Amino acid sequence: MQEDKESTANNSCHAPAVLRIGDVVARTRLGRSTIYKLCAAGQFPSPVDLLGTGRAVGWSEQAVNAWINERLSSAAGKAPGTGK
Repeated sequence: MQEDKESTANNSCHAPAVLRIGDVVARTRLGRSTIYKLCAAGQFPSPVDLLGTGRAVGWSEQAVNAWINERLSSAAGKAPGTGK
């Protein structure tokens, strides 16, 4: 019975996960500058200003995971090393 209360409490307080640039670099294996260039070109999820100052930004974990999954899906139909 106690487990049910704890799992309900845990599920109701889950905030969307925010990834900082180091986390995004680790997940994508792209460099910092590449990530920012892709963001500027509209080819990668845009960061969210965490403090309203522009000095602390983060990315939605869900958006980054979706971007990775899209890339993997589109690459699945292509021959290795050919880009076709």
